[in-house]
Amino acid sequence: MIFSSPSFLWALGLLGIPIIIHLFQFRRYRQIKFSDISLLKQVQTQSHTQNQLKHLLILLMRVLTLALVVLAFAEPIIPASMSSDIDDSPVIPILIDNTLSMQNEVENSNLLKQAQQDAYQIIESYGNETKFQLLTHDLAPESRRVFDAQGIIKAIDQVEFTTKTLTPSELWKHHQSQKIEHDYTKSILYYLSDFNFLTDSLETVADSNTAIRLVQYRGDFNKNISIDSAWVSEPLIQVGVPFKLNLTISNHGKTLVQDQIIETSTPNQMLGSINLNLEANSSIDTHLILTFPEPRPYLVTISTDDVPISFDNEYYVAIKPKKDIRVAEIRGTSTKVKAFEKLFDDEGVAYQFFNEKSIIQDSLSETNLLILNDIEDWSSGLLSIIQNTLNEGYNVLITLPEGVTKTSQELISEEFKVDFKGWRNDTIDANELTTQDIVFDEVFESVPKDLNFPRVHGYHSVGGNQLEGLINLYNGDVLVSVIPSANGRLYIIPTSLDDANTNFRNHALFVPTVFNMALRSGVEQPLSYSTSTKVVSVNKIESEAPRLRHLTTDRTYNVGKAFRGISLSGLELLQGFYELGDADRESINLAFNLDRNESQLTNLSDQEIITMLQSASNDVQLYAAIEIETSSNLAMADMNTELWYWFILSAFILLMGETILIKLLKS
Repeated sequence: MIFSSPSFLWALGLLGIPIIIHLFQFRRYRQIKFSDISLLKQVQTQSHTQNQLKHLLILLMRVLTLALVVLAFAEPIIPASMSSDIDDSPVIPILIDNTLSMQNEVENSNLLKQAQQDAYQIIESYGNETKFQLLTHDLAPESRRVFDAQGIIKAIDQVEFTTKTLTPSELWKHHQSQKIEHDYTKSILYYLSDFNFLTDSLETVADSNTAIRLVQYRGDFNKNISIDSAWVSEPLIQVGVPFKLNLTISNHGKTLVQDQIIETSTPNQMLGSINLNLEANSSIDTHLILTFPEPRPYLVTISTDDVPISFDNEYYVAIKPKKDIRVAEIRGTSTKVKAFEKLFDDEGVAYQFFNEKSIIQDSLSETNLLILNDIEDWSSGLLSIIQNTLNEGYNVLITLPEGVTKTSQELISEEFKVDFKGWRNDTIDANELTTQDIVFDEVFESVPKDLNFPRVHGYHSVGGNQLEGLINLYNGDVLVSVIPSANGRLYIIPTSLDDANTNFRNHALFVPTVFNMALRSGVEQPLSYSTSTKVVSVNKIESEAPRLRHLTTDRTYNVGKAFRGISLSGLELLQGFYELGDADRESINLAFNLDRNESQLTNLSDQEIITMLQSASNDVQLYAAIEIETSSNLAMADMNTELWYWFILSAFILLMGETILIKLLKS
């Protein structure tokens, strides 16, 4: 047996105090005259001897009780046997949190560096025979090996920040799998972290053979500014047309931040900046007005200056403005309606029209709105053109004249699940708009109560489970409807737009409704993706082995093909701009940003941390970082048998015995 805190043994000198008190009990006696005590001498002698024995026994109990308490404070332990088989010794896994919140600083050093230094202290406190494992959030290959002391120190030297954030359950599952793989039972897991993303309790069965030692780091909680997202409200960004780039900015700190500068720039040009005041623990939405002069990709970086956590100081977006909106009309041979040609005769629109007998299909690629105007005789080829347009994510508008053939109705019905209920020669006003649909975006600030609706005189009554009315008639039929199909939308006007059948083409609703059909069309590439995104939708990837290249580092990734896109599963992407290369098409620029999970500064209490992890082990202890730095007895505390509580228990038993003896003596 040895003592962890031998400095307390000086208190054993206090054992002389009860002995001195016992030896020098100065009592004052009173003399009482008594006639004859000769008969009591024998009884007196026996009683005096018994009392002396009881007093000596009480003295012994008091001395032993005090001695046991002093020894308990000196922390007695039985050292682990150095001659035992090394396989019976516990393995020491060291889990170092290398997520981005560990960029936080205290005393001119980031938390990751402090955790590495403390890991060295932990290793140093164990013997040379001890086996170690290193666990990190990126689950590097080193996390599957068992090291000696020198080996794990070299592995810890190589630990860097990672963009991955594993949950406690995922980390615990990996630890348990390593115990099975390396065939060891006992372990003492050191978890060095700021516990910033510890939001859920660990749901598992307690492992009685694993002790958990938590080491918490607390950085600067006063300030962290993050740029969380960027988006545009406009459905189509056009060359030379100003648009709003909307931003969400957050202050995760405890204090007000004033005059925080947010800048936007491309690699070659500063685009603009704004100054913000941010309340503590708050987020705000703001915007900048930008204009792009050319129809090419613009790689825009939104940035701010903020320390110590800096991974969320930049947000990347890739924007490609279009020169014009592409509209193509296929016109029936018998129609004289040219309403669409007049509508799209605009500087920002590339309009073309074809007779139904002379369609050039190659010219219809990437058309925002394909219009089939008053075609009476439909074919499977025409349906194929419509489906291709919808599959590419663009919109289609068809008008159905009275003379559309029965066979054509059957083709349309089979392809798009539209029910034809017959032609009606009724004059009916519309009475209802589905104003929440995108075709009415920015048409009304508020719908007026006395709105003048369009009117029909003749139309096909159509229906279907997927058909949604946009402009509805008084009798429940529809004037304008939509069927969401593939990636695009199929709009139906069940009549010809001549004056004999409807006044819709001359109505105030016609221009914004149809123009929005073209404007809000196409599967636009999002401005950016998260680095944790698994699939990116990209049309027409022909190559079997597309490559993704990071433009700053020139690092390349081989990506897999997915349905209408590419698969990024298993890749640990850097944030920033990428080029998606495909030998059979023009390259695409993409922007990726890190998740902002680690931006939030969570300051959990000691008890909250222990509560969330105590289901994993019956032995969970929490240290402050300073305790690791100043302690040289970590291994002794974990690998040896502690006896202090047995000493306290023995002292309590002796104290109870002393109490009983005193009562007997008095009786």
